Formats: sequence, C-alpha cells, structure tokens
Amino acid sequence: MALVKGKVEDGHRDLRAIYAGDELTQDNLLQFQFPAAYNFKDVVGIPEEDQAHSRGLDVLVILIRRIVRQLPLAYRDMEDETIRRQEKTNPLLRLAMADFSSTDPQLVQLARFEALKAFYEGPLREKDLSFAALVEHQLMRKTFWQRPGLLLLKQEVLVREKGVWKKGSLDIQDIVENSLVDFTTGNLGEVISNRFGTFGDADDNVLVKQCGFPGIIRIRYNVNASDPKRYQDLRKIKVDMRRPEKKASGMWGLTEPSAALTTFRLIAEVRLSSYRGHDSIRTYTAEGQVIPIPSSLPNTHRRTPLGDDDCYMLYYAQGVDDIPGEDMYSETPSNFSTLKASILHDAAHANFGEPPHQQASKHEANR
Repeated sequence: MALVKGKVEDGHRDLRAIYAGDELTQDNLLQFQFPAAYNFKDVVGIPEEDQAHSRGLDVLVILIRRIVRQLPLAYRDMEDETIRRQEKTNPLLRLAMADFSSTDPQLVQLARFEALKAFYEGPLREKDLSFAALVEHQLMRKTFWQRPGLLLLKQEVLVREKGVWKKGSLDIQDIVENSLVDFTTGNLGEVISNRFGTFGDADDNVLVKQCGFPGIIRIRYNVNASDPKRYQDLRKIKVDMRRPEKKASGMWGLTEPSAALTTFRLIAEVRLSSYRGHDSIRTYTAEGQVIPIPSSLPNTHRRTPLGDDDCYMLYYAQGVDDIPGEDMYSETPSNFSTLKASILHDAAHANFGEPPHQQASKHEANR
C-alpha cells in the first residue's frame, strides 16, 4: 500500500463502531485478536531513512488492547472528547482499537508507520523503537498513562510546613512518572504500598500521599540473579491502598496498615530487548490463565519462564482474591491452545473484510 494522506482515516475499521453496544465481543477481540507483525516493506514509498523494524511497536499494540480490555467501557468511549483528542495526538491508541480481521492488513501496516512517526521527528532508523522507549515515551505518558484509572497516586495531598497543615497538589506528570514502580527484590505488594502514607523530613515537615485507586499498575522489574522472582511469586500481589477515612474520634486519617489490602493480578509481562534478543510479550486473563498468542507472531515468549531474563515490564489489574485451583495455573500455553490460536489468527487475516462472526461461520462450514 502506498503512502497516501488520509488513507488510514478512511479505511480504519474500529471494533468499537462495528460492535457498538456489544461489550462482550469487544472484550473478546481486545483480548484474543492479534495483529500481524509490522513490516515496513508492505508500505510503498516509505523513505529509506524511515525503513526500520519495531518489535516494540507490535508488543505495545497488544499491551494497549489488553489494558483497555481490563478497564471500564468509559476508557474506550469513541464519543468522549478527551479520548478523541488523545487518539488524534497519538494515532497508535486508535490503531489499537482496530478490528484486525476486517481492516486491510496493508492499511494496518501503513497505520503503524504513521503511528511511529508521531513518536519521533526525523529518520526512524536513528531512533530507539524498542518497547521500553515507546511505552514510556512522553507521547504515551501524556495521552495514555495520565488517564485517571492508570495513576497510582491522587493529585491532592496534605502538607504540614512549620506546624501548619494545608492542602497541596502534585504535578500530574510527576504522578505519571512515579506510577511506574521499580522493583528488584523483596515483596512487590509491599514495595507498591510504600508509595502511600505519611512522609516526613528532618525539619518536621510532613507530606501525606493517598492511593489513586488505579485499575492498572505498571512495574519495571530488574531481576536479581541471586533472588529471581518467578511467575508463582508475581502472578498475584496484595497492595495496601491506604486512603483517608473518618476515625471513631471524629478526626480524619489514613486507613490503618493492611486495612485496605487489594488484590492485583498479572495480566501482561514484557521481556525487554535492551538486554537480550527482541521485545516479547505474554498475556493473561483477569483470572490469571495464560492467553495463547499465535506461533506465527515473533513477538511472544511462549516457553521462557518469567525471571529467566534480566529485565521485564509487568502490568497488573485489580482482581478477585482467590480462585479455586489457581495454584495449578501455568505461565506457558499448551501446544494445542497455541495451534488453535494460530489457525484462528491465520484465518482472520486471510479473510479480512469479513467480521469475525462470519469468518467463524465459514470455518465451521469447511470443517
């Protein structure tokens, strides 16, 4: 497909429009439908200096879809002016809402190129197109990570200076930056919980930070070779989401330690390319079961255990406390489930232009 201005806008098939009012189908597509890998060679006319592959972009599209699937419908509302403005500024967010089975695959490739150009000015060959660079780029922070359900802290704080209490406000971009939690060893839930509470200095000044009740928590996990945390250590965590409450005395204060414990479950892990190999992703359902990604996609690590490499990005969503049999869950999908995912993926991309339910009917008829 050639570079033509407005081509992506005209040909974009948005799953939110196709399945308006059908939350279940939208959720299934966001969670189980995957785009083909980015290949700039599929777009005619890309300047030589912009001809660069990006596994990081492929992984980021999958991650955005997985996160949006987990959040309330308001976070994907096509009519919301703020979301429309964010998607215009960052075309990748709109691309992530495409129905990949009914959108021309070459148009999807063109949309990816245009999405990359929104991140950087100048030749793409000279830019860092890794997942780590893209996911925490200022464009993502300003258009995606600053959405309320993704902020770890509330903007409002209490401050005591020279013995006088007053209300204060944290800078929104500082909150976005500090909502990314660095973790190496210890108890991840406790590391996150330590972001909330009362903090003092040597001059007896006090700052009270309260939890922002995020739907998603993001972690940068640098593996400690002497104490590597594995899937079973990290698949479920408890976070003490301390918040103001009125005490029996009538005074206000933060909830007591451990009184607001909330369960978060791992929904995505990204193995970063900056250390070894290529960016790759593995995703999980809200209940913690691994989601099979088609074997034809090069951006997934199906067999490599979590903790075997040096650095990861982990993404958690609020979940239920306990699920019977969850201790038996595996981080690696079965060969059968991967094969099934691959067959469905290949069929969808071979029959683009048809909605998924029509493709499924055709598949059943040919069995």
